[in-house]
Parts: sequence; C-alpha cells; structure tokens
Amino acid sequence: MREMVLEQILLVTDGCSNVGGDPVEAAAEARQQGIVVNVIGILHGQALGEQGRREAERIAAAGGGVCQFVQPERLSHTVQAVTRQAMTRTLHAVVREELQTLLAEGSVADLAPEQRARLAASVETWAEASHLRVFLLLDTSASMAPLVSTVRRAVRDFFLSLAARSGPSEVAVGAFPGVEGALDLLVDWTTDGSAARLALERPPTGLTPTAPALRATLAHFRSWRILGEAGGFVALPPASKVSADRPPNGGLLRDYVF
Repeated sequence: MREMVLEQILLVTDGCSNVGGDPVEAAAEARQQGIVVNVIGILHGQALGEQGRREAERIAAAGGGVCQFVQPERLSHTVQAVTRQAMTRTLHAVVREELQTLLAEGSVADLAPEQRARLAASVETWAEASHLRVFLLLDTSASMAPLVSTVRRAVRDFFLSLAARSGPSEVAVGAFPGVEGALDLLVDWTTDGSAARLALERPPTGLTPTAPALRATLAHFRSWRILGEAGGFVALPPASKVSADRPPNGGLLRDYVF
C-alpha cells in the first residue's frame, strides 16, 4: 500500500502582489493538484494594508488553506500552528468523503458516541503520523528587509518542531522575487534544515510577483512527484476526488473507527 503525502505551500508575506498575474488563480491551480496553500500575513508598519489582507484571505480560500495575520514576534508559533491546522482540515475533508461512502446519506452525527470519539482521536493521530511536505514560500521584497532575522528564526524553529513529529516531514524553502527569476530555491527538500543558511537578503525591489512564485513552487512539487511516485508515494488528491480513489469497503475510517 502506497503512503499518502499531505502537501502544503506556506506563503509568508507582508504585502500585496503587484506583478505577474493573479495569485488567487495560482492558488486555485495548486488546490486542483492536491496542494493546500496557506498564507501568513505579517503585520508591521503599513506594508500589508486592507488590500493585502483581502488578497491573503482570497489566496488561502482558493488554495483550500488557512490564513492568519500575525505580529512579527508571533511568527514562529504561527508557522507551526497554521501548518497543523491545515493538516487537520485536509484530513477532515478525507473523513467527510469516506463517511459518504460508508454511511450513504449519513454524517458524523449518525455515528455512535464511541465511534465519534474514535474518529476525533484518529484524525489527531493521522495528523501527527502522516507524511508531510511543506514548501515555505517567503516574500523577500524590500518591505520585508527589517524582518529577515525574524523570518530566519521562524524557519529554523519550524524545522525543529517537525523533528518532534512521529511521521516523516520534508521541507523546502524558496524566496521571491528571485535574483534572476520569480523564485530562488534556498533549501531543497530536506528532513533537517535547521542548520541551513538562508540567504534571505535580496537586492532592494518593490516587486512582489506572488503568482509567478506560486507557479514556480508548483513546478517544484511536480518534479518531486515524478520521483516520489516511482518510490511508492502518492500525494493526497483534492478532497472531491478522495472517495473515488479509496477502496469501496472504506479506507481510513473502516480500519480505525468502525
């Protein structure tokens, strides 16, 4: 049996996209490929603004993910919290799809109390033990320059937190705008990047090409999937396709809840 992989993009930004197309459309493309897009908007000065807030919320909504706004000093905690919240939401989507298969017209409310308790406990277990892949997509435009040390510390703390999970975790880190393109890959897929040197200092630019950076990140996921599928792993499909991909006698729920 092949192992499922929960894939996420975590966009960390303090402003609004201003070149390269609509990042909401790019986030929707990611979701169609089974990759959740989460967004953390950093609140400092006037960089984000109301337009930036709305865009961040729309990107996360289109990407099936979580959006949170945070003061710089809370960034490390929020990166970890958003990742886990998105994992749990994704697994709940799987649960809903499988319930439709197992219960026909039923829902969680139709389960016996002890089954509901096992269901809740199982989702927590799956979140902890699942194979997780996260691409940290870091906005390094000019307004982010004062936050370089804060972002670097948050990335390091994120790697350390993943080391405590029982399931396998892999992280890649990219910065945009790139020196010569939409995205610079700072750390390729690794299980331990806590000691990696993150070259977050960028030439000053007012450009924030969020959509091209998201699409470059999707291309990086696609290249891994070609290798990953050959090695026996399969990315989790969008929730709307999950039940069709599960065996007819139930998948996760049949084994752990019923």
